[in-house]
Amino acid sequence: MTRVGATTLRGNEHSIISMESDLTHIYAPTYSTPPRIVRVHKDTMTREDDKVLDATFTAGISAVVHVGEHIIVGVDSAPASFAAAAMPTPLPMP
Repeated sequence: MTRVGATTLRGNEHSIISMESDLTHIYAPTYSTPPRIVRVHKDTMTREDDKVLDATFTAGISAVVHVGEHIIVGVDSAPASFAAAAMPTPLPMP
């Protein structure tokens, strides 16, 4: 394998537990509080934008699924929480 590109998350964006993708982007949810979903363009490996989840989510994202124009995340909380975020192109920056 040959490395063709990379990107680094920001200091407040902690571990990535899982990732999801579509034809053009990678969606990397963070295990930070509040959790966020970072969108990275596959061709350039550049960060395009992110979506911060509601402050009621007090734990990181442990699972993610991409369905149509939505990202559905599972949050590692007790009891477990789920959220669906619309992923317009481009995402609005917080």
